[in-house]
Amino acid sequence: MVEITLVMKLKRNTVLVLSLFTFLFTLGFSTKAQWQKNNSGITSALYAVDFVNDQIGYATGDNGVVLKTINAGASWTKLTTNTTDLLYSLHFISDKVGYAAGGSTVIKTADGGVSWIKLNHTATGIIEVYFIDAKIGFISGDGGTFLKTEDGGNTWSSLNNTGQGSNERIDFIDGSTGFVAGPNIVRTTDGGSTWKKVYGTSTSFFYSIYFVNNKVGFACGPGEIVKTSDGGVTWVKQSPNTQTHLRDVVFLNENMGYVVGGHPMTGERDVVLKTTDGGTNWKIDTTKLGPSFFRYLNGIALSNTGDLYVVNMSGSIYKNETGVTSTFLPKIPGDNGNYKEIRVFPNPVNSFIILNLDQTEQMDYQIRIFDQTGSLMLENMYSKASRLTVDVSTFPSGVYWLQTANAKTTQVSKIIIQH
Repeated sequence: MVEITLVMKLKRNTVLVLSLFTFLFTLGFSTKAQWQKNNSGITSALYAVDFVNDQIGYATGDNGVVLKTINAGASWTKLTTNTTDLLYSLHFISDKVGYAAGGSTVIKTADGGVSWIKLNHTATGIIEVYFIDAKIGFISGDGGTFLKTEDGGNTWSSLNNTGQGSNERIDFIDGSTGFVAGPNIVRTTDGGSTWKKVYGTSTSFFYSIYFVNNKVGFACGPGEIVKTSDGGVTWVKQSPNTQTHLRDVVFLNENMGYVVGGHPMTGERDVVLKTTDGGTNWKIDTTKLGPSFFRYLNGIALSNTGDLYVVNMSGSIYKNETGVTSTFLPKIPGDNGNYKEIRVFPNPVNSFIILNLDQTEQMDYQIRIFDQTGSLMLENMYSKASRLTVDVSTFPSGVYWLQTANAKTTQVSKIIIQH
């Protein structure tokens, strides 16, 4: 038996690969999916929602509100944040480490929301906080606000270089290439040092932008949805058949996606649009989820099991169990069925995991590890291996996906790192 000890170091400039859902899963959907209201415990506005796995999620809103669920939305707990600022955005990079931001405030937790610290910066009018990896992140907002950190939020440098008066949502497809929504869609290919307009008209405005993978992305705004199929170089306008304000977008794969929004003046409130053909056609999935007049959906999030969550101006949270069925990557041609399922232990893990490949014939292996955002953390080839010992002590706590591939099969295992 050959044993290989593998010491892994977290890549500082993590490269984003295909969205976790398009890369790791084949998705199927049920036509019986419905939106069910969660009990948030509040009636003030909620602006953003984010799920780190199938059970743990967070939502932010007025008066410094941060809510947390540990049971897939069945109940929500209000956390103590020590701020009363509006928190328009949040971004968790693991089950423990996350950020929330709005106005002139950026707060960070390293213990799953038990405690929060206020980060020092010079920004005002903050709308978005977004991290590429554990170190590199951005905040954007009104008045051209755009700042970058390279040390996990300890220090920030003011870039303010996107050329837009308002910088809304951010999305990066790798460590260098990213996009900011606003009056236009702007693109960087050097990690935010310079930006170039790639789409926009005299009447356009985009609240949100979302890339399914490194080629296909969508952006939405008042009565408008646009799509790119070439990594954001060119964009094509779609027909959402509504003039309401479309505020957030998420896709489960290249074909199926949702856009949420609404506006009281248009009479369309709590609007959810759905496409099953990559945006060629959009249909109302639901509207008017509640009776209040001044309410519309601000944010939408997707858990790693395909459940959707939306939040609105009245503090409501709705969940849609889409009926997603997930299967790991199919076996590649030539698999004769003799390969036994890989075993990973211990799991959860603190420092070392052991991959017992458990086969009579030693083979060459490709090993990859991804985090919850789909970021590629490790990619290596190993010769004639039947057992691997992997050091994950330098990885932040969180949920990861381990992919193993040989000449016969490809498999994926979920691992949880807890320090």
